[in-house]
Amino acid sequence: MFKQTPLILLLAMTMMSCQGNTARTNVVPAKERQKPGLQKKPVNTDETDFRRQLAQLKTIVQKKDLTGARAFVNFPFFTSKAAEGNGIATDPISAAEYQTYKYDIFNVDMLRLLPKYTDEQLSEIDSKTQDRYYISLKKITDPGSKLYELYFQYAESGTHAESYFGFVFGKIKTKYKVIAMYSKWPIK
Repeated sequence: MFKQTPLILLLAMTMMSCQGNTARTNVVPAKERQKPGLQKKPVNTDETDFRRQLAQLKTIVQKKDLTGARAFVNFPFFTSKAAEGNGIATDPISAAEYQTYKYDIFNVDMLRLLPKYTDEQLSEIDSKTQDRYYISLKKITDPGSKLYELYFQYAESGTHAESYFGFVFGKIKTKYKVIAMYSKWPIK
């Protein structure tokens, strides 16, 4: 019995030694390892395109350049949701009407809040939504593209009331633009 024990131990040590060598050959050198959080993000996605356009719009709005902001708006630009039950986008503004309504679209609160947006105010509209408002807007966008929304709810100055506005972004001819908005108060 004692003669077999050293043989068993020798076999076990040999097997463990071989496993150890195998494990070492699979280790990726530190300089070749990619650090977590630094992985490359997908390059040409809808979200990337949307965020790029939103960042550019933010810069324009910070400068209060409402003439420049026009380039980020699609026409017809829908400014309201229809009455309950119908729910489709309504009250379109044409490119010719932009000059008349630009201070209503980009009002004081919007000019103050949009440059401060965070991910809390952003959302992707579910592609399977049953909401007729988003369905009606989806029809004017590039096929297969996504809708995004920037939404703010905030206290009205000098009152205890709250107000809100939302901008809906859609891809039109491969570029994300603001295609609609809604707010507590009608624009048109």
